[in-house]
Amino acid sequence: MNNVYFTPNPQRAAYSRFRDLLVRETGEEFIINEQTLRLEKALSPTRSSYTFDLFENRGSDRPLEQKLNRNDLFFLTHIALGVVKQNTTDGHYANHPIYFHPDQNIFIGNDGGGDPDSLEAYSLEAVYNSTVNIKTSPVERLKDFLSLNFRYVPEQVANATAKTPGQFGPTMEQRGFYSLNPNIIIDGYDNNTVELQLGTGGYATIAGGINASNVAVDTTNVVVFLLHGFVAINAARKIGQYTGN
Repeated sequence: MNNVYFTPNPQRAAYSRFRDLLVRETGEEFIINEQTLRLEKALSPTRSSYTFDLFENRGSDRPLEQKLNRNDLFFLTHIALGVVKQNTTDGHYANHPIYFHPDQNIFIGNDGGGDPDSLEAYSLEAVYNSTVNIKTSPVERLKDFLSLNFRYVPEQVANATAKTPGQFGPTMEQRGFYSLNPNIIIDGYDNNTVELQLGTGGYATIAGGINASNVAVDTTNVVVFLLHGFVAINAARKIGQYTGN
């Protein structure tokens, strides 16, 4: 008799671990949805560190941000780190793709200073030579994790122009996501943040706003964290702090 083998789906396995944990710890069933959180910060040449709040604040959230509701519980399985060149003057935020490395065909600014960081793409390399921390104050859930792990250079599609973000595949990893192990649970009632500490270097043109001839343009470079996983609706404060496996 022939044996039939089924390839396990990693996301299905993560969902099952999360559901089983909730049932075991609470004895309750919750609505669980797959979800991607999006956190953004505009880059600045005068800043070397950035702190991202994970929770909804309609008064200060950027237009494309997706954050966690305070009543919910989030099971983090994957992280992606990207940069996007947005035109913030026309309000067309959603018309600009995210890049997961400092593409020299896109980030072409040059302030004419002669140093490597005079070139926009080189300034942006500091994003991918930085460290990342995830905190549930005061506990560091992920500490000094190298952002180089999030660098992703997708293959260009046939006949693509230099400005296309490249070919993405069907898996999370083929879309620029890093699989995080062990998984981290983020409780909406806690004070949770993601911190990005840029590597030591020059940030002169990291914000963009100029073209290759050092002429001002209406664009701003924004760093984007994408946190992918599963959200349990109204499950905050149902279990203690937990890092799974």
